[in-house]
Amino acid sequence: LDVPSEGGSAVEQTPRIEVYPVTAGDAEGLAGVLQSVFNTSADLKVTAHPDGRALIVYATPRDHDRFKAVLAQIKSEGLRVEVIPLRVL
Repeated sequence: LDVPSEGGSAVEQTPRIEVYPVTAGDAEGLAGVLQSVFNTSADLKVTAHPDGRALIVYATPRDHDRFKAVLAQIKSEGLRVEVIPLRVL
């Protein structure tokens, strides 16, 4: 009977590259922030795509899942901009 080991198979833990679109904000700045958030993972590398509209992430499948959750949270909170007209005194 095949039973997966506690740590998962080597294939499940093999790092891979995925590209995540950046729909708002600066990919370079976001890459730096996310790299520092995930600095405990030796297998994770976050780089901004040269066009500035995507993040290139090298990570294990488990770290990709965590990365996707953080990106979803960032997107859901979004950036709110409000214009307040000022009066001239």
